Amino acid sequence: MWSGPRNGKLNDKAHPPIHPVKHVPRDSLSTEEQRIYELLCRHFLACVSKDAVGDETKLEIEMGGEFFSAKGIIVRELNYLEVYKYEKWAENDMPQLREG
Repeated sequence: MWSGPRNGKLNDKAHPPIHPVKHVPRDSLSTEEQRIYELLCRHFLACVSKDAVGDETKLEIEMGGEFFSAKGIIVRELNYLEVYKYEKWAENDMPQLREG
């Protein structure tokens, strides 16, 4: 799952991203602080995880003079999506389609 951080193409000269530096016992944080710390940790771990892999399907058909379209995604490898629960790739799962 680990892929290491990637170098971006541009340098905006900003400070390094916020990242966790030590374990913090849950009972030392308020509920809101726990939520923020979890978001921070999950974001950091997602940034150093492999990219997710998926296939997008787009369907456009015409029947009886009416046009219909649909699209969906099949996720092949979750990778960073397993860590970063705040992002979902698709609301629409679509099976693999074949003409005919």
